[in-house]
Amino acid sequence: MNIIDLDMLRLRADEGVDSKYDIVFLGRLAYPKNPVRFVEIISLLAEHIPNVKAAIIGDGIQKDITIQRIHDLKMEKNISVLGFLANPLGILRNAKALVMTSFWEGTPMCALEALGLGTPVLSTPVDGLKDIIVNKENGFLSSSNEVIASQLHKILCEPEYSDWLSRNAVLSAEKINNKSKYLSTLLNEYSRLI
Repeated sequence: MNIIDLDMLRLRADEGVDSKYDIVFLGRLAYPKNPVRFVEIISLLAEHIPNVKAAIIGDGIQKDITIQRIHDLKMEKNISVLGFLANPLGILRNAKALVMTSFWEGTPMCALEALGLGTPVLSTPVDGLKDIIVNKENGFLSSSNEVIASQLHKILCEPEYSDWLSRNAVLSAEKINNKSKYLSTLLNEYSRLI
């Protein structure tokens, strides 16, 4: 697993675009990331929170079908497609959640960044995300669009729950991104191989 420099991450967030969105999707708009599913989850959430604001950050081969799904579900007022941004960290820091809808993932850097910025991660239960996300601690994992939408509703409507997840996101990021432990593990592995 990779780690990130949390101090540098937070400095970069201060330099980033600082728009306000409730929910963020950050990644390539490609089949493995399943961006259309994100649109469908936000559509479910908008049935209960009609003014929810979500951002899709990224570009890719599925951009057109993602935008088409936004139009089909009449979600233009709720979902902004921002395209590629060199530094989306300010947006990510201000969001109440990062939603990942991937079919598969390693340990995604955007999830580590979100946790480091205090933004809970809600995702499909895939690969590396199962190692870093703990339900109702620093985010939530589910295969159900309805369950993810329900958890997003709870985050947006219950400030105490949102604050709890945010605090735990930071704590988990500090544990995951422990430089000393990471370097020690690497040295042990190299020593074992030599």
